[in-house]
Amino acid sequence: MQLTPREPTLIDHAVEAHVANEYRILAALKAADLAALDHKLALLPAALESPAEQ
Repeated sequence: MQLTPREPTLIDHAVEAHVANEYRILAALKAADLAALDHKLALLPAALESPAEQ
């Protein structure tokens, strides 16, 4: 698969819009809440790799 010359620009714009939206959503959180969210999200990759406990 190969990108056309126009596609990287479309991808760049989509990523920029997505990141701006994330900033807008997260702006409502206090610093402590952002730190807690960051900590929980850092745990997610390991949790996804481990088999679920039953």
